Amino acid sequence: MRALSILKDGGRTFLWAGLTVRGAEPESEGGCYRYELLSQAPAQGWEDFSNGWNGRTCYAIASTRSGLVLAATNSRGVLSLDPGRAGHAWVTPPLDAGLPLRQGGPEEAIPGRILGSISALAVDASTADPARDRIVVGTERGVYRGRDPQSAYEALTDPARFGPELRERVTLPPTWLFTSADHQVEVLSEDRARGADAHG
Repeated sequence: MRALSILKDGGRTFLWAGLTVRGAEPESEGGCYRYELLSQAPAQGWEDFSNGWNGRTCYAIASTRSGLVLAATNSRGVLSLDPGRAGHAWVTPPLDAGLPLRQGGPEEAIPGRILGSISALAVDASTADPARDRIVVGTERGVYRGRDPQSAYEALTDPARFGPELRERVTLPPTWLFTSADHQVEVLSEDRARGADAHG
C-alpha cells in the first residue's frame, strides 16, 4: 500500500487504499481498494477497484462532494472513478489536459509512462456549490488546478504568472527534504530558567 485516505459517500465512510506497482510490473497491476468503516466488519470486506487502472503506483486519493473518487498516479495524471456506477472503471485524463508530460530520463524505459508523477492531491471544496469544487495537484513542475479530471488544468506556479523576484526555483530530488542548519539547544531546569528570567 502506498496511499490511505478516509472518504465519505453520503452517510457512509470508507477507508481507501492505493497500491504500489514496482519496477517493470504491468501498469494494470495497480489500483485501489476500499473498506467500509462500520461498528462491525462489513460483509463485502475489501472491495477491489482495479478495473481500468493504468497509472501504476497510486500516490494519493481524494474525492469531490459529488462522490467522484480521484487518484494521483505515477504515470497517468489524475484518474477518476464513480464507485456508484455499475461496472465502475477508472477514467484516464487526455494528454492535453494541461498536466506536465514526463521529461526524458532513465525512467523512460518503463513502458506506458507518459505524464509526470502526481505526488500530492486535494479537492478545494471551499465554496457552497459542490459543482465549483476544484482539483489541486502537486507535481515535480509545480502546482496545477482543474475543474474536473478531464478538463484543462492551469499551472498555478507558472513562473510567467509572477514578477522576476519570485521566479527563482530551488529543487531537491523527490526523496530529499529541506532542512535548516544545526541547532544549539540548552535544556534548563525550572529553577535555572526562573533565575535566567530574573537576571534577563
